[in-house]
Amino acid sequence: MEDYKEIPQDNTKKLASQITQIEGNDIVIDDEAFNNSLQVWKEITCLLDKPSSDTFDKIIDAIPDEENKIIPSLFIETEFLTKLVDILLTDGSDFESQVIFVLFKLSKCEEVLQHLVEYHELIEHVFKFIFNLENQRKYAIYALTIITRMLHLLTDDVVNTFPVEEFSNVSWRSQDYFLSYFTELLCTHPNSTSLKPIIAFLQESIVINYGAMNCVNRILKSVISYNPEKINDFVDFKKSTFSPTFLGRFIVSIPPVDYE
Repeated sequence: MEDYKEIPQDNTKKLASQITQIEGNDIVIDDEAFNNSLQVWKEITCLLDKPSSDTFDKIIDAIPDEENKIIPSLFIETEFLTKLVDILLTDGSDFESQVIFVLFKLSKCEEVLQHLVEYHELIEHVFKFIFNLENQRKYAIYALTIITRMLHLLTDDVVNTFPVEEFSNVSWRSQDYFLSYFTELLCTHPNSTSLKPIIAFLQESIVINYGAMNCVNRILKSVISYNPEKINDFVDFKKSTFSPTFLGRFIVSIPPVDYE
């Protein structure tokens, strides 16, 4: 393995910003900057054999903030992602939160997501991280965002195994994040067997506001368009009023003019 050479942090940031240029609607990759950056990431990847807090400081500093400046091949060809996932899956790792944050930054890129879904144990481990109450709130939210971004690449069989009731126990129950997650889950997998427990969770947890109304509207359109009979999962027709139901809470929150 190549010996690691000290890389000034300001230089990694410079390489990250110079590797791509935007010309009109096209992203142009500068070959020289790419090769220089590839070498940098090979050297940084070597650090993951014996990671430290400084290692992740260098990594985070070297990742571009702009999505269109993230070049997936840099992280795939150097086996950087593979080593990063291996660290996360190692029992007792001291760097779970740092790895989650790096994956959060890189998972903005579709090609990175496509690579991550190949690690079958990764999702289960990320969920364990989310539900570990000892982890900081912000990192748990980063972890949930990673799962949310992956949903469209996963099969129904995989998504049907995902936890639902466990979200009732998290200490950071921020509506914006778990509502976005469940909305994306049901919009990308409208035939999910988790529909009823998700509705029950949302019925108990959400506060109806403008953002929630938009999410519920998306869920209704996706699920009922896929299978109109699923309306029965939203409305209990044995009741004489809509108000106690999931859909009822949504309906009574809409001004009458919106029905027209």
